[in-house]
Parts: sequence; C-alpha cells; structure tokens
Amino acid sequence: MATMSKFKRTDIENVCLHFERGGKDGKFVLYKRQAIDPSKSYLNYNLAPNRVSQIDFINERTSDVKCLNRADINVMCLWLINLPNNFEQEKEFFKHTYDFLSDRYGEQNVISSFVHNDEKWPHMHFAFVPVFTDEETGIKKVSSNDVLNRNELIYFHGEWRAYLEKVFGKKVAVLKPQVQESDTGKIVSSEKPKTSSSKKQQEPVSKNEPTEKIDKTDEPDKIDDPNNIDFGIVNLDHIKFTQEDFESFSKPAKKPDFLNLD
Repeated sequence: MATMSKFKRTDIENVCLHFERGGKDGKFVLYKRQAIDPSKSYLNYNLAPNRVSQIDFINERTSDVKCLNRADINVMCLWLINLPNNFEQEKEFFKHTYDFLSDRYGEQNVISSFVHNDEKWPHMHFAFVPVFTDEETGIKKVSSNDVLNRNELIYFHGEWRAYLEKVFGKKVAVLKPQVQESDTGKIVSSEKPKTSSSKKQQEPVSKNEPTEKIDKTDEPDKIDDPNNIDFGIVNLDHIKFTQEDFESFSKPAKKPDFLNLD
C-alpha cells in the first residue's frame, strides 16, 4: 500500500534528515514515531540519483520553474511505499516501483528515494518536487494540487499494481485486504460504513400520523403510573407529552351529546 504526504518549506528539513538517517544531538531525526534499529541502518539505500543535498536540490528545482513565494506552497510530495506481505523479492520490488514513480513524476524532479530496512517493516520514501506542465502555455510550475489531482489519487494504485504484475508475471498485493479495485480501475473500500450502535432506527411515519416531527428523545422510557404523569412544563413554548397523548390530541373532537338535537 502507498500513502501520500505533502510538505511545505518549513517542514522539509527534519523529514529529509529522517530519510538519510541524519541526526541531531546524537540521535536520529524521526519522521513520526518510528522505532529505528541503528544496527540495521547499513541495510538502507537510496535508489534516486545522488543529490549532494536534498534541501539544496529542492531550492534549485523550485528556482528553475515557476514557484509562488508563499508559505502554504507544498514544495515536496512523498509516496511512502510498503513492501507487500510475503513478497520475497524486496530489492526488485522497490527498484521497479522506483522506475514506475520516476517515470510518472519525472526523474529530474526526484529528491530522494530511500529504502529503510532498520524499522518495523521494509518501506521506501519516494520524495519529489511536484512540477506540473501547463499543456496550453508549456509553463512548468510547482503545484501539488495539479500533479496529485483527484484522478491521480483514484487511479494510482490500480496502475501501479498493473505495472508490477506485468514486470513480475504474477499477482502483487499492493492493496490492503479491505481495499479493492473496481472494474473501471478506481480504488474503492470494501469496508461497510460504521454506524453508531446507540442510534435508533428511524420508524416509518404512517399516513394517518401527523407529519410534524416529534422529538422522542424527551419521552419517558417507562411510565410507572399512567394516572400520575409529570408533563414537564418548562415554559410556555415547550410542553412534553407522550406519543399516545399526542395522537389522542390530534384526533378530531367528538360532538358533545347535548348538541345532538335529534
């Protein structure tokens, strides 16, 4: 499974240090709350072209193309790629995934692509500058919203999976069990939406019942003595009644006997 993250200039220093296992005060910089085993850090490697400095490369690339000088601009995007369960060809998996990603987003925009084997599970951080080319003007600009638009996020996993399966000649489980691919290539979740158990199912309203909405949340759960009901008069606008009382009030008034002149 792959997950996407976006970063502004103020966020990239620590993240890049985490990729390359840089440290501060004698400790590794963590991207989130990873548990790093330093004895295995020698197993990490970078599949991207060697950049002398990731930060310098980002600054240079954003200077080569149009990039708005605003604090909210995402200058780096990241695909976090996890090795599928029971997939033994680790190096081949990450190498072919890197080829797929670098071709998709342009190797000239790739910041780094570190594979980490010193954490809980092998994974790759594919970091790149989101450069978008306007088809009408040909102008290149930094725009994460254009590069990673809705269609890109919908079809990414399906196209990535198809690419890997063509390379390896077998099925590659890049999706979690609860996530499926539809016939159109879209990624959909097979999990049923969670519903609150405390929510009561709404009862259908009969044609004979009043259409005015009745707030049943204020009804008493149990009436011990029907002859001694507390109507709960709060103010002149709100008076509490039971459902049965309300229905009896809604029926047409019966003609009094003294008006029966026949």
